[in-house]
Amino acid sequence: MFGTSLTITTHSINTASECYVMHAAREYCAGRGITVPSAVARNGNGKPFFFRRDDIHLSLSHSAGYIAVVISDSPVGVDIQQHKPCRVKAISERFFHPDEIFYLQNHPSRFFDVWTAKESYSKYTGEGIIASFGGFSVTTQNRFRKKIGNCFLSLFPIFHCFSVAVTNERSGDISVFIDI
Repeated sequence: MFGTSLTITTHSINTASECYVMHAAREYCAGRGITVPSAVARNGNGKPFFFRRDDIHLSLSHSAGYIAVVISDSPVGVDIQQHKPCRVKAISERFFHPDEIFYLQNHPSRFFDVWTAKESYSKYTGEGIIASFGGFSVTTQNRFRKKIGNCFLSLFPIFHCFSVAVTNERSGDISVFIDI
């Protein structure tokens, strides 16, 4: 059985990230009858992973006191972002693909959806925000893509004024849990 779980909580980021990741891991593993990982580590780029486990993959993100955690049996990336005033045009011109800039001219309220989708893909690849961030597009000129290369992109309208995006290798079977 395969699957992905997304969990969002409002715990303090400094004290609860690893504890909450392990809580999500216990929940994920219990539902699949597999052994819970022993610890969380980070690679050289800062991407978290489960120590000595290549059968369970992890991604996490923080915004405005929320922690989003995704655990999957395949590589995965997640991003959560609170909608807040920012220099949309300057950020778009610096980081976005021309298709995304065109898309936002017709859908300006989707700026944070585009950002979280791009960041979730970057976390999926393990590269983070790099010079090639504008070298791929999560939109066509008229709509969001459902796939980027061999990956599936999912947007979650979970909270008002927040965007959440997940990139993973399989379509569907993403569970969303909210703990406030």
